[in-house]
Amino acid sequence: MAVQPLVTINNLNACIAVAHLDASINWYREVLGFEVLQRQDFPEFAARVAFLESKGVEIELVESRDFTPAPRPDPPKNHVLTQGISQLSFRVKNIEEIFARVKSRSIRVALDLVNAAPLKFKAFFIRDLEGNLIEFIERY
Repeated sequence: MAVQPLVTINNLNACIAVAHLDASINWYREVLGFEVLQRQDFPEFAARVAFLESKGVEIELVESRDFTPAPRPDPPKNHVLTQGISQLSFRVKNIEEIFARVKSRSIRVALDLVNAAPLKFKAFFIRDLEGNLIEFIERY
């Protein structure tokens, strides 16, 4: 018997807690090409929210007065030992070209380009302005 899903999922939206909303918006705009869709302040919750979009991919950035950082070590060792989402991942084409562009800029690389041949993908990790892990992955 087939299981009936609760909902049909059409899109992915990741929410990232940040300490500095405006600076994070600028980083995601300048480095990854995201644009602001919406912004809203919620003074009653001491929070500010921004929804960003790039080529159909949306992310939500939330700044809270009570922000507590949760640092993760660089991959591949121990970055998945803290509960929760370990990284934001983007599928790309021409990963070697993208990695070369990253290396030519002042973007912190958390894991150099690796070829996971048994799983048929290449990947590398960077860190955003606040240290969140971002993975770029190309399947072959």
